[in-house]
Amino acid sequence: MGFEYQEQYGNNYILKNCKIYDDKIDKFFIKNIEIKDGKISKIEDSLDINTNTKKNLPIIDLNEKLVIGGVIDAHVHFRYGNDEKETLKTGCEAGLNGGVCFAIDMPNSNPPTITKQLFDEKVQKAKDDKCTINLYFSYGVTENNYNDVVDDAKFYKIFMVKSVGELFIRDYYKLKEILMQNKLFAIHAEHKNFVEEFNQTMDKFKFKTHCKMRDRYSEINAIGEVLNVLSEIDKEEDVVNNRITPRVHFCHVSTSEALTLIKKAKEALKNVVVTCEVAPHHLILNEEMAEDLKGLGKFNPPLRTKMDNLALIEGIVDKTVDLIATDHAPHTYEQKMKDNILECPSGIGGIETLVPIVFNLAKEKKIKLEDAIKMVSINPSKIFDINNSLNVSNMANITIIDLCDNTTIKASEFKSKAKFSPYDNMTFKCKVYGTIINGKYYKNY
Repeated sequence: MGFEYQEQYGNNYILKNCKIYDDKIDKFFIKNIEIKDGKISKIEDSLDINTNTKKNLPIIDLNEKLVIGGVIDAHVHFRYGNDEKETLKTGCEAGLNGGVCFAIDMPNSNPPTITKQLFDEKVQKAKDDKCTINLYFSYGVTENNYNDVVDDAKFYKIFMVKSVGELFIRDYYKLKEILMQNKLFAIHAEHKNFVEEFNQTMDKFKFKTHCKMRDRYSEINAIGEVLNVLSEIDKEEDVVNNRITPRVHFCHVSTSEALTLIKKAKEALKNVVVTCEVAPHHLILNEEMAEDLKGLGKFNPPLRTKMDNLALIEGIVDKTVDLIATDHAPHTYEQKMKDNILECPSGIGGIETLVPIVFNLAKEKKIKLEDAIKMVSINPSKIFDINNSLNVSNMANITIIDLCDNTTIKASEFKSKAKFSPYDNMTFKCKVYGTIINGKYYKNY
């Protein structure tokens, strides 16, 4: 796995024979895409290609490979302030290696991003590092700063369990006041009262213990708590009259029951917008693998059951799930190899394996190809207001996927600092062929 910038094309070239999906009419087409000065200048039928050769633009024949609006990973932890785990620069290089054009970084960094000054410093650091992909940031919500308005924040992140420092809502009675705003809130929903503290009866050397400590009811009850608040907000006069439009996005939903609650809320709520995401590891890994994977399978929320895997995939099919995001959360190898679950941190790198996992689901006919595209491109662009669409005059941010090739994961070749993975040596039935970032064409290999 790797990528190489194709300098010979500059910002001016033609992508020939692109298989593109138009979600407005739910159809695939073969088109040519002309890129000039880094922007999409034309999208035309393949029969018109000869008229473009007169412009002396280099032509890249993609032979009907899938071409989609640049993939968005809406949930990453690039570990700002913990450079031994990841940096903004290495995280973005990992994204490029995985065919990701856009990422949204979480606020539980060091220190946590809970003031405008810290937010601005993070944004400036990304500019100074000349990050290779388009990187956005979220703003951390505390019980003291929830009225802050940060124009450049893609959303405001709420942790219902302890995270870093003050980045934690202890008093759930404040949720109504917090959520009753014209903002998009993303919520890590694990109920503080149901996350069991480690006790002496638990085996701290069994990784399945982690699944019990943060069991399914912590998520179910946390999401239920938020949805109860939203049902009250939905009837408030300012909300009914559209003076306020609260929006809530649930991160990394992992259980079938929680997904059912969200599905019912989407049907019942009239004035509040509810969306949700699932993570790749909750789609293809499960708690039966916990002991074999050890630290490589320790996540928050933890791995669930095989039935939950199936329920989440069904949620993609029935459109309850809005998007797939990785929760890319790298640590050092030494940390993840600890046998004591209390010393082994939760999370694993995932941004480099997002595309192979998602489009492999389509190749295996577990979801439709168009659903895969919606999960990582179309839907997150709408929810988080990221312009990645294949439209004339837009900057060219494009992911090219070969559905006829395979990817065997080689974690040692990752661009992330975390060169290990639960998917190491697994083969997926698709491959990132190329990635275009603001007009620059990178060939993936």
